[in-house]
Amino acid sequence: MNNDYLRVNSKVCDDEITEASFTTSKKSEPRSVKDEEQKITLFSLLKRGKVNELGWNGPKTRNILTMLLVSVLFSVVLYFVSTVNYSIAALIAAICIDVIALPLCLIVFFYELNVMRNVGIFEIGIGTLIGALYYLIIMLIESPLKERFTFGYASANIHTGIVTIIEDILLFSIAHLCARLFKKDCIFGTILIVTCVFGGYIVADTFTEMVNGLFVGETTGVLKIYISKDSAEFNTMIKNFMPTLIKEGVIMSALMCFWTVICGALVGILLSPVRKKYFSNPTVYALFCIVVAMHVAVSVEYSYGPLTVLIYCLTIFVSVLLAIKLLNYSVAITNFSYARQK
Repeated sequence: MNNDYLRVNSKVCDDEITEASFTTSKKSEPRSVKDEEQKITLFSLLKRGKVNELGWNGPKTRNILTMLLVSVLFSVVLYFVSTVNYSIAALIAAICIDVIALPLCLIVFFYELNVMRNVGIFEIGIGTLIGALYYLIIMLIESPLKERFTFGYASANIHTGIVTIIEDILLFSIAHLCARLFKKDCIFGTILIVTCVFGGYIVADTFTEMVNGLFVGETTGVLKIYISKDSAEFNTMIKNFMPTLIKEGVIMSALMCFWTVICGALVGILLSPVRKKYFSNPTVYALFCIVVAMHVAVSVEYSYGPLTVLIYCLTIFVSVLLAIKLLNYSVAITNFSYARQK
């Protein structure tokens, strides 16, 4: 209350009145760390100043982007050297860098976001190895089936769709099981484990697809080029390899990394003790079904070119949107004050 009047009767004279007034000012309460955390989003994490209020410098985004940029530039240089010197060794080295760069940067990014630092190098290596071994086992099972059966255009798409669905469900289940076994009690620790498993799968899958696009059906030609340095045949091989490089090395690799983020967040939500009510189990599995549907959509072949472009554009848009939304949710429920205590 702004004005309080105290009336005191004087013993000497009843007519004398003593008045006193005082004002109370509302002191602004200090903003708690919890209030600051609730306002943090993915993009504010990338700005060091915002997170420094919590005593944490955030992920070293500049270093990660620098590492990715250097990898891309080094890969481009190797591709250029391979075309000038007709060097298959330089070409293979460039493919290896392309395959590893993006998943590695993603793993480093989530390692930085895991403020509890409860995932060690050994666990990262085991998770990556599990993902790669899973892909090799799938290929050992699938390759004999491809050789035994022949598929037409429609039946090939059906076969591709069924195989993609089975592979994605198994990969998600394995990543979920690994996250349970490693028992990480924060969402970004879980996301990191899932990213390692998916990352191993992405590296093995992308490398296989790119090598197949380069060498399959050209084994004798590649050997001849390696021995004779035939420029015409080498240039033909590179020209035929370019569509595979763009599709598998750039577009599909990036898409699979976005799907890795989405699936990692979904597994983290399933295992997290803190969950918003709108993220029920049916909602989580419905989002995973969307990821599987997008993977199937870009895996099958289309006879109409513009439809292919439209499918890829929609898939990229939805994948980026879901990844950002789920990362923002993961950031919102993360206790960043733990980093300050550390």
